Amino acid sequence: MSHILSPAEHDRITQAIRRAESLTSGEIFVVVARAAGDHRLWGVVWATVLALLMPWPLWLSGLTSMPWPLAVQAGAFVIAALVLSQPAIAVRLTPRSVRAAAVRTAALEQFLAHGIHTTGDRTGVLIYVALAEHGVEIIADAGIHAAAAPETWNGAADAIVKAARDDRLADGLTAAVGLCGETLARHWPPVDGDRNHLPDRVVVL
Repeated sequence: MSHILSPAEHDRITQAIRRAESLTSGEIFVVVARAAGDHRLWGVVWATVLALLMPWPLWLSGLTSMPWPLAVQAGAFVIAALVLSQPAIAVRLTPRSVRAAAVRTAALEQFLAHGIHTTGDRTGVLIYVALAEHGVEIIADAGIHAAAAPETWNGAADAIVKAARDDRLADGLTAAVGLCGETLARHWPPVDGDRNHLPDRVVVL
């Protein structure tokens, strides 16, 4: 995970952004995050559940003398919490709706943090990928959102998801950039004097 994208892949995506933006006055920005949020609390939640269930098999086996069950319960909680709160495990124990909400929230934060909402005609598009949650969020600013149907971005998101499953994240991002560029070009062609408001690079968090 230390090198999500190689330098060559970074360059390839940058070139794809530049090609796409040469056909439109819109802007495309790409962010890849290792995780959208910290899900370790859910590991602790499941450890608590396991610890609470632990006395039952002890009771059924007749081992109910104090403090034996409490000691086992406490030990089970500590061990389970240490194991289940590991980020790679905890994210899988987190409900899907919670993971999706985390991805959406993180994407909105990046949208604002990088000033994508400050482009002249509000035609910026963020492509956000959260690897741990296996989530993709594409946010189109007000200008392009009003002109293009939400379903427009599904194809770009699907391209990333399918490629990432085959460990081809860069291919998916390149394809998604191209698809977003085509949509922007249809609704917002280039204009004289247009300038590049956002860096043509991938931000890795």
